[in-house]
Amino acid sequence: MDGSDDGPGGNGHHDISLIGLSACAEGGVIMIITRILAVYRTRPVMIVAEMEEGIILELSLQELAEVYELLPPPLWQELVGQYHVFRLR
Repeated sequence: MDGSDDGPGGNGHHDISLIGLSACAEGGVIMIITRILAVYRTRPVMIVAEMEEGIILELSLQELAEVYELLPPPLWQELVGQYHVFRLR
């Protein structure tokens, strides 16, 4: 796999695991999320984001929290302010 495939189901998303993201970060390769593309209010809440290299990721909120260092503070603020991900009920 050269990273150019459409990933599972041919949906245009690359198949990148959290283990792969964590290994990249630990190995000194820092790939930062640059843009939140969508938030789906499913269970679990799913977030579609774009990385620096144009790679599209689909992560649950819990998975995103596990690799929090990839999401810059302004994008965390966007999740709270624009998408209201963390609302009290």
